[in-house]
Amino acid sequence: MKITISILILFLSTLSFAQSWTTEEKAVLTKYNLSENDHRGIEFVTDSNTNLSFKTLNDALTYFLENKNVKDLTRIYVSNYPEMQQLDGATIDIKEIVQHYILTNSLN
Repeated sequence: MKITISILILFLSTLSFAQSWTTEEKAVLTKYNLSENDHRGIEFVTDSNTNLSFKTLNDALTYFLENKNVKDLTRIYVSNYPEMQQLDGATIDIKEIVQHYILTNSLN
């Protein structure tokens, strides 16, 4: 009985930490042939001399989603983004990348 209760508690706690994806987020993953388990991420930097520099956040996110050969953690500079200074060193995972992509495309 104790084992059953322990397994049940473990299962429920695992579910509470799982990321739930909306239909719209899943559609973006499908569009770019990506997985919910994609381990890659973006680190924003204020150094404009970085290898990957984009004019808009949408351009940077689209590049990331379309390019399957990017590293585990891609350093990106966005020139036309007022909040760039505040984001210096911030990292986002695939879920946040998809959420920002949806947000930036809904504003266009």
